[in-house]
Amino acid sequence: MTFQDFLIGVLVLLVGATFCFVGYRFFRILIAVWGFFAGFNLCAAAMTALFGQNFLGTTTGWILGLVVGLVFAVLILVLNLPKLLIMAFTALGGAVAVLAGILIMLGQVHVVAYNMALL
Repeated sequence: MTFQDFLIGVLVLLVGATFCFVGYRFFRILIAVWGFFAGFNLCAAAMTALFGQNFLGTTTGWILGLVVGLVFAVLILVLNLPKLLIMAFTALGGAVAVLAGILIMLGQVHVVAYNMALL
């Protein structure tokens, strides 16, 4: 086990513990960001399909994408997604990250394994 593996394990452990115990606050912000990107992508893809231009190739595509993205983000915040679902997902995700951090720190899982899993 190298120092790099240990350091990454500690960082993953800290991020996992943060999401596990106070993840609801972070997840509400993250859902709004996801909603923005989903709306932006939806509008930009619709502009491409409707007008046959390059993806984000025009200023109109960018402006409409930003507007629709902001509308999606605001709708997600206003609709207030179910709290129990958000809490369950953040607790579960945080617990998985804590376990991964411990396994990396103990040398049971190498960081290279995570790099290959993401590919």
